[in-house]
Amino acid sequence: MIADTAKRLSLSMAVLLFASACQTTDPTKGGFFGGVGGLASGNYQAGVDERKAKLEDAQDQQVALQREAERVEQQNAAMTADIQEAEAQIAALSRELTELDKKIDVARAGANVNQAEVDRIEAELSDIGNELEAQQLTLDEQKKLTKVQQLRRRKQQLEEALLALIE
Repeated sequence: MIADTAKRLSLSMAVLLFASACQTTDPTKGGFFGGVGGLASGNYQAGVDERKAKLEDAQDQQVALQREAERVEQQNAAMTADIQEAEAQIAALSRELTELDKKIDVARAGANVNQAEVDRIEAELSDIGNELEAQQLTLDEQKKLTKVQQLRRRKQQLEEALLALIE
């Protein structure tokens, strides 16, 4: 009789254990019997499919972010090149203005040169120099390049006028 009671108790425990294991629909959390139940009901495959879809979404987002990072890197490289070009043009124009200052000194030494015209050219060159210094502080590289080109044209006109005075 004790043996029968022990068997019944063991059988009751097994049934309770099986029932508690089957209460979950997530086979990863339901133990062996939950796993068997999840496989049989298709819940396991649905969970796998859901996680697979999330992984694919995450991978797509990663690819999109990598492309965006590459695009930003290319823009950065282009901006860096523009900055270097603008700085090189500013430096070249600054050197040209220094050379033109030397020509102004030569023109001032000439006896038959219109000194008022030399003064005017010198004042305009000074203005160009001031504008050039202001452009070094400008952050918009396209505007900087455009302004430097305008200043270069003005400088060229003044240089031609000065050479005409000297000759």
